[in-house]
Amino acid sequence: MAQNQLFSTPNNDRSSGTAPQDIDDSSRKQDGPIIIPARAEDVGALMDLMSQANQYALSKSGKLVWTTQFSNDWFQSQIKLGECFVLRKPDRPITAAITISEQDAYSWGDQGNDGQALYLHKLMKSPKLAQPNAGLKLIHFAAQEALRRDKQVVRCDFLVSMSGLIDYYERLGFIEQRLLIYKASDEQGVLLQANSREVLEKTAQHG
Repeated sequence: MAQNQLFSTPNNDRSSGTAPQDIDDSSRKQDGPIIIPARAEDVGALMDLMSQANQYALSKSGKLVWTTQFSNDWFQSQIKLGECFVLRKPDRPITAAITISEQDAYSWGDQGNDGQALYLHKLMKSPKLAQPNAGLKLIHFAAQEALRRDKQVVRCDFLVSMSGLIDYYERLGFIEQRLLIYKASDEQGVLLQANSREVLEKTAQHG
C-alpha cells in the first residue's frame, strides 16, 4: 500500500530478513542524523510518527496513507527481525523511519518469495522535525542495503489513490508492474519495482 513523503504500506505478512552488519560508516562521522536499527524502546515513538505522518497526509491530500492500524506488537516484531531502521541524531527524537524485508508474499504473491528483491515499507517522516531530504536518505539506504545483500531490485507498493507518491517513486526509477487488491481492506494497490543501483544513483543525486 502506500509510503509517506515519504510513507509505506500496510503489509501484514513479513518474513525475516538479514539485519545489516554495519551501517554506512560515513554517516557515523557526520553531525547530522544517522540511520540506525530501531530499538525496542522506540516503539512508542514509531507509532506516534506513523500517526503524525498519516494526519499530515490527510490534511494535505484528504487521504490516509495507512488505513490499517499497526500495533505495538507489530512494531516490536519488525524490530526483533532487524527490519526497522530510524533516522535520528544521537539522543534526539526519531525524525523518520523505514522497514525493509527480503520477502513480501502478502502484496507480491509467489514473486514476493523469489529472493531477488528488497521490499520497502512504512517509510514515514515527522512533518515538523524531519529534514526535507529525510525520505530520500532512507530510500538511498534501502538501495544500498539491497546491493549489500546482492538484491538487484527494490520493490514497494501503494494504494492507487496515492498518485503523488507513485509519481515521486517513478522519478526515482520505479516502474509499475501490475495492480492488486489488498485482502485486508479490499482496496486497489499498485506494485512498483526498480533497479537497486539506479535508485542508489538517483537518490544520491537528489539527496
